[in-house]
Amino acid sequence: NDFIDLVNELWPKVESHNRASCYGELTWFEFMIAASFYYFEKCDADFQVVETGLGGRLDATNVLLPKVSVITSISLDHTKILGETIEEIAFEKGGIIKSGIPVVLSLQRFDKATEVIKDIANKRNSKLLNVSDLFSVQNVCNFKEFQVFDVKTEHTAFQLELGLLGHHQIENSLTALGAINVLKKSGVEISQNAIDQGFKNVRWSGRLEYLSTSQSAFELLVDGAHNVYSMECLVREIKNIKYKNLILIFGGFNSHDLEGMLRVLLELDPILIGVNSRHPKSVQASVIDSISEKIKFRERFFYESVAEGFDYASNISVEGDLILATGSLSVVAEVIESQKEMLPELYQKF
Repeated sequence: NDFIDLVNELWPKVESHNRASCYGELTWFEFMIAASFYYFEKCDADFQVVETGLGGRLDATNVLLPKVSVITSISLDHTKILGETIEEIAFEKGGIIKSGIPVVLSLQRFDKATEVIKDIANKRNSKLLNVSDLFSVQNVCNFKEFQVFDVKTEHTAFQLELGLLGHHQIENSLTALGAINVLKKSGVEISQNAIDQGFKNVRWSGRLEYLSTSQSAFELLVDGAHNVYSMECLVREIKNIKYKNLILIFGGFNSHDLEGMLRVLLELDPILIGVNSRHPKSVQASVIDSISEKIKFRERFFYESVAEGFDYASNISVEGDLILATGSLSVVAEVIESQKEMLPELYQKF
């Protein structure tokens, strides 16, 4: 109800702006960002955690003066918009760095990305806290729904229980710890118990998430990986799981590197089921067919809906198989929807 009231209150202002503006109409994302800022102000929120939509430098979120800026792992993603090199993408990401505001940099796989961010931080007199210099991790123990690990700093060591799976989520947790340290040094009171409970209780639907099914023959895992780097992270985790056959339900968007992702997934020798989600930007299953033909999957099948693809995967599975749905969050969402008996979303021009 809050969201409905918010849209009803603000939409007349959007229409008024669109009629008068010489800069074009507000995008849906711009409206959602403005509405969220307005709503959080009304709620008198203590803190807002605001994620950029795309890049950073020219993003609609980049009007804020934050307490701390955070830059996560930079990879080749959205290259048609952000640039085709790591340096170009890092420059766009670094656009959120503000003069005199500390910036936390997560573990980076490309040294060139770190160099670009360091250069921007130096020019803007922003203290750079590199997570790789602040923390180290030991004694990782994985369980089906959580993981436990030891964190070491220069002066202390402690154990964390994390309610998310995957080594990349450990890296993300270290980045969060870096941001927490910045806030604590600025005078914000955050207890160790609050930190412990936050990491323990965090859940992120659609990210290496096991779903319960009515059929016991197979296990069902969904993950919203949608670029080559995130797919590499996913494959690394899947290799640690025991299963008989891997049945892969895959769909994506035109703007994604579909071939690159499929080549990474080929390492797992899966049975491929290409699907087309309901999302307007989703590629047709026939496109996945043509791309995958040259990659040499052992078996390939294609369906024009996620539901049909999942039904087929269920029918061909045997005891001990693992069904994995990935490639886009829209594919994952439709599988979650079917398993949790949720109402489907509506795609309409707003």
